[in-house]
Amino acid sequence: MITIRPATPEDAESIAAIYNAATKHTSNNQSWNVTIATANLVVAEIDDRLVGFGGLDFESVTPLKWLYVTPGSQRTGIGSMLLEKLETVARSAGLRSLRLHAAPDALSFYLQHGYGEVPVDEKHSHDHEGVEMTKDLDK
Repeated sequence: MITIRPATPEDAESIAAIYNAATKHTSNNQSWNVTIATANLVVAEIDDRLVGFGGLDFESVTPLKWLYVTPGSQRTGIGSMLLEKLETVARSAGLRSLRLHAAPDALSFYLQHGYGEVPVDEKHSHDHEGVEMTKDLDK
C-alpha cells in the first residue's frame, strides 16, 4: 500500500538519495533537514521504504519545487498521488494556480495533469534546462 505523508527529519537520507539519483547532483542530509523544516515536503512510502517525494516553496515564483520518484516506482501512479497531494496543500494555502519548472523529460507528465507552458513574456529565468508550466487550481 502506498502512503503519502508529511516528511520528517528521519526521511532526510532517503530524500537525498532519491534526489541525487534523479538529478545527478549531490545533496546532503543536512540540506534536506533544513528543507523539511521550512518547506511543505511530502513523501510516498511503500512498506516503510520511501519511493518518492515532493514539495512546495511558497516564497518562490515556481512554488512546486520538487517532485521525484525512484526509477523503479515511476509510471505506477506515485508521482500523480504526490502531485495531487501538493495541489491540495497549495489550494489550502490559498493559491489559485500552481507554477513549476519541469525537467524536459517530465513535460508529458505535467501536460497529462493539466499543466500548460507559461507564455514567453511571463517566464522567469532559471539556472537549468526545463519548461516553465502552470495550472489553474480553480478548475
